[in-house]
Amino acid sequence: MSEQKREKLTATTTLFNMSELKAEVNRMIQHLAAHPIYQHLNSLAAIKCFMEYHVFAVFDFMSLLKSLQNQITCTSLPWKPSGYPGEMVRLINEIVSGEESDFDEQGNPISHFDLYIRAMEEVGADTFEIFNFIENDCNVNLLKPGVREFLDYDFAVAQSGSLAEVAAVFFYGREHLIPEMFSSILRVLEQEEKPCPTLLYYLRRHIEVDRDEHGPLAQKCLAYLCDTEAKKLKALSAALKALYLREQLWDCALVELTSFRVQPNKSQFVGESDVVRGDCVEVSPSRNASVAKLTCLAAPFLERRRF
Repeated sequence: MSEQKREKLTATTTLFNMSELKAEVNRMIQHLAAHPIYQHLNSLAAIKCFMEYHVFAVFDFMSLLKSLQNQITCTSLPWKPSGYPGEMVRLINEIVSGEESDFDEQGNPISHFDLYIRAMEEVGADTFEIFNFIENDCNVNLLKPGVREFLDYDFAVAQSGSLAEVAAVFFYGREHLIPEMFSSILRVLEQEEKPCPTLLYYLRRHIEVDRDEHGPLAQKCLAYLCDTEAKKLKALSAALKALYLREQLWDCALVELTSFRVQPNKSQFVGESDVVRGDCVEVSPSRNASVAKLTCLAAPFLERRRF
């Protein structure tokens, strides 16, 4: 990892100028929309690997959303009226309703998380890690690098961040980012014509809803909550860190993909003495040193970090 990348997660403390923060947030959104991992989703093995990382982002989205719902609407007893505009209350409740009880391709009610799990099972992706995590009280120490830091930060924001910070991570890290990011993934999957209809439906559904409905309304809510320069700076800083951690999540997934799976037109990664089995390569002992140069890319992500 370059020194520039190492400094990303502390950059928000030095990018104190509003225009700098906005420019960097927009740059990161464009960068994530064109992350190189999407071009590697050209085999079922690659799709499985990607989904085993992405499912955690699907899962932890709900913690951010529930944090907003708890603070903007009333979810406790006795009920009390919200002090926020009705449009904002309606938006949050509408997103919760859609996430927890949308419709699948056949019109049956289903949560988006369960829909994604169904998509994983459809392609044969491993769901053990996500369910083991849930069953063990969402202990982030059980997770692999990249996933652990991503969830650890989002959980911290959802539980302890200001309302403006939660809203900014929710908007910039999800509602504003997802249409562009999912469109890039969808284009590759459609070109490759892989048998993953539930995943395709999931992506199309989010592109439609987030781009046309939830995204614009979430932006209005964020603008309402960030009514001072200080709140705007804190909110953008929180969003930027979330985007950096999304990049790290994708980087870790990409390292896993490219370290043991063969990609089309990438035969230089396969030696004459290697054994190819489907999408995987058994590397000969004589090539261990060369392959180590590729897998060492994962080394920076193996460090335990707390944010």
